Amino acid sequence: MIENRLIDQICCLDQNVDTLELIESICFNTVVLDLRAVNDSCVTHVIINQKMAQKLSESLRKWAEGGSNENS
Repeated sequence: MIENRLIDQICCLDQNVDTLELIESICFNTVVLDLRAVNDSCVTHVIINQKMAQKLSESLRKWAEGGSNENS
């Protein structure tokens, strides 16, 4: 069983206290990725499945390579 396994933690460029954590977890018997943004006392969770994680990965790769990032 996966118990909120931290995959990565990214510090934002604007302030060192802002972070984005990628946490592998289980939700409704499904392995999901919790994109947890922490800004001071405000915490936001975006829960995605593997299919959406793949789409996000492709979008980030295209953006990082300087390509178009249109939704399809």
